[in-house]
Amino acid sequence: MATQRHELAIRDQGFNFTPTTLEEAQQYATIFANSGICPEAYRGRPNDVLIIWQMGNELGLGKMQALRTLGCINGMPFAWGDGLLALVKRHKEFEDMREWTEGYLEKGNLTAFCMIKRRNQEPTTQKFSMEDAKRAGLWGKKGTWTQYPARMLQHRARGFAARDAFPDALYGLMSEEEVRHIQEPVEKPVEIKGKGIAGLEDTLGLNDDEVIEAEVEVMTTPLSELMQLIEQTGTSQKTIDLWLKKANVTRLDELSLSQIEQGIHFLKNKEQH
Repeated sequence: MATQRHELAIRDQGFNFTPTTLEEAQQYATIFANSGICPEAYRGRPNDVLIIWQMGNELGLGKMQALRTLGCINGMPFAWGDGLLALVKRHKEFEDMREWTEGYLEKGNLTAFCMIKRRNQEPTTQKFSMEDAKRAGLWGKKGTWTQYPARMLQHRARGFAARDAFPDALYGLMSEEEVRHIQEPVEKPVEIKGKGIAGLEDTLGLNDDEVIEAEVEVMTTPLSELMQLIEQTGTSQKTIDLWLKKANVTRLDELSLSQIEQGIHFLKNKEQH
């Protein structure tokens, strides 16, 4: 009888899974990460799901809203597609927005503009041109910059204007496209001199008889590991193209982390057999 009353109470209240402890949150994230509705980037990754939920909560987003709006590449969070714009437009001080272009794609002088107005403040206007894209090494890149160049210029101008006008709505969030093309500074390779590191002898005041043997540890990323395995296993370009087509991308660096890890697992098994 007590069980029946409990079941009736649950039905009357409706189902609202709101974890009250970290253990409950982890269990919930695990259930979601293993479900078919979970986005590919987070499938099988409950810890990432949990962190995205927490990030979304700090931005005032529900759990499902956070997963549809937020993402992460190489440890840098971003807002998917129009999610960045949605965060700005729902701000209580948002007043108006206008986007337009000037110039022509065919003439090589197309420029995208974005104006965002905050209540009781002057409008913030930013632009991004074809020349800007060329200087940044983006113009002509395979993928969206080749397929939708005007749209990419629009998103860049929008991202700049949104962060300038509403930093308190985005808290440093960038668009997916901006994060994807951020390049880590390339460190100059350490030059090896004899048995030691060049310059180390002078720095430490060592003579030739006191050279310290040093081992340089090379840090690899999942993407670089995948590329190394492709070379080691002699994977054909045809096979790589099939992977990219299945993942709906045009380059290896556009794969999600989970897709990269699946490729690594596949090639490691191939190498062992």
